[in-house]
Amino acid sequence: MEKGTLYIEKTKSGKLIAWIGFVKSDGKSARIDVTFWAPKEEDIHKYNNTSCEFLREKGTLIKVRTQDGVLYEKSPTPAMPRSGNLNMGGNSIQDSYDPVLTLLPADTKETLRRINPDDINFALKWQKAARYVEDQSSEKNKFMFFKRERKGENFEIRANFDTIDFKQIAHRELSNAKAILGDNYIREAVFRTQWRLVQGLGHESVYETSMTLHHIYGIPYIPATSLKGVIRNWIIETTYYGREEEALVDPRFCDWFGCPAELVIDTKQGKKRYPSYYKEARRGALVFFDAYPIEPPRLRTDVMNPHYAPYYSDKTGKTPPADYHQPIPVFFLTVEETPFQFMVGSRKTETLNQTLRNGMTIFDCLKYALTEHGIGAKTSVGYGYMKPI
Repeated sequence: MEKGTLYIEKTKSGKLIAWIGFVKSDGKSARIDVTFWAPKEEDIHKYNNTSCEFLREKGTLIKVRTQDGVLYEKSPTPAMPRSGNLNMGGNSIQDSYDPVLTLLPADTKETLRRINPDDINFALKWQKAARYVEDQSSEKNKFMFFKRERKGENFEIRANFDTIDFKQIAHRELSNAKAILGDNYIREAVFRTQWRLVQGLGHESVYETSMTLHHIYGIPYIPATSLKGVIRNWIIETTYYGREEEALVDPRFCDWFGCPAELVIDTKQGKKRYPSYYKEARRGALVFFDAYPIEPPRLRTDVMNPHYAPYYSDKTGKTPPADYHQPIPVFFLTVEETPFQFMVGSRKTETLNQTLRNGMTIFDCLKYALTEHGIGAKTSVGYGYMKPI
């Protein structure tokens, strides 16, 4: 990176701007404006006339690192979205992460200002250091990770997974699974999202939506419980015609997934009880594992745009779904076109070779569940479908 001097000035209109003064290779002085950074009042005393490092690409400034290590960088040119156009106007897009705009303690904010944002665990950056700003549309403050306006400040949460060795994580998980069950008791394969994956949309979050992120690595992943639920549900829907009570009288299904002593279903005529095949609670022989990406996942912001919120929220039924209602866009994070490693095992090697009445092994069922049913939220509108690679 090149070296220079950072200046922060206030224009006649009162706007703060940042620029860098430096010496070119021919010995002449030059200036380059930092257009992707909107300085604040406190930055004048902190950074004006201080040393900095900067990086240019084909003459265009793309990164600036201040004397205390804070990194500001230009957003990459966004790809054309495949579902809706979320990019508006020509305003520069900044990272939504800004320690000053969080509700964290003052000493924590100061510490975070000295850390390169790319070195922060993404789960902590997104949830714990969430941006708290004024929402002009609702006239109140809220946590936001995405904002697009034709006028004003635009930002979007950025994830940098370049320092994480995803193949090493996947290899470690496979090695651990084999150490627990044995080499011949595991089946594994890699599937890639056909488009976008939405996992953990309804989890608790400071935002209106959420995403399942690993609590240590801070990366998107698919929990084993989700994988088991999707496969089990796909089998019930396709093999037992959606009747769980019929699945539970099949000994092979009970052997695979386990079963309660009986299934109790509430009906208009009262509770109906359906005994399982074994008539006792049993543990399944199959073991499902978390699915991890094997390369840096591509995060993309998507949007839901409910048009008739007053109609849906009115329990009296008096509000019509009229076109004069104000649309309320709700943004959420997705994982786009990313490969994941899936693993299924068993404490009994013969279980992996057994077939249900549909003639499929458990790994056949995994393949068809991921490719035909999808995993995660919003599968009915195309999210979460996978393809083997």
